[in-house]
Amino acid sequence: MREKIKKFWQIPGAALLFLVSFGGMAAARTIDGFADWYGTTIYPVLAGIVGRIFGLFSVSAAEMGIYVLAAATVIWGIRHIKRPGLIIKNAVFLVSCLCFLYAANCGIHYSRTPFSAVIGLEAKESSPEDLYQLCEFLTRQV
Repeated sequence: MREKIKKFWQIPGAALLFLVSFGGMAAARTIDGFADWYGTTIYPVLAGIVGRIFGLFSVSAAEMGIYVLAAATVIWGIRHIKRPGLIIKNAVFLVSCLCFLYAANCGIHYSRTPFSAVIGLEAKESSPEDLYQLCEFLTRQV
């Protein structure tokens, strides 16, 4: 019975994740202040929870996650090569999960007010010589 419930909810779950991802990204681009609100209220809670959990490890959790996910996907695909329908269904679910993670962790932030505007920093034209001098100065400071 659990297997039937799991199979039934996988595609609607993928659709829901796609809708939430698309909705969040669309809201960030069209609703003034949404991305800034998300970045100051919801994201710090998510980042705090994830940061505390993965802060226990001395390796990059994202990097290890990519390697493990890639290896597990290949191994799982090889084991189920004779069931293309199952592979496609699970691939759609995996892509929807990755889209949601992208939107929740960084995609919405691309629509935030730039940091330079928040602190009142004016961008101005600079010559290549000015940029070279700045690089030298920063190198000496490091």
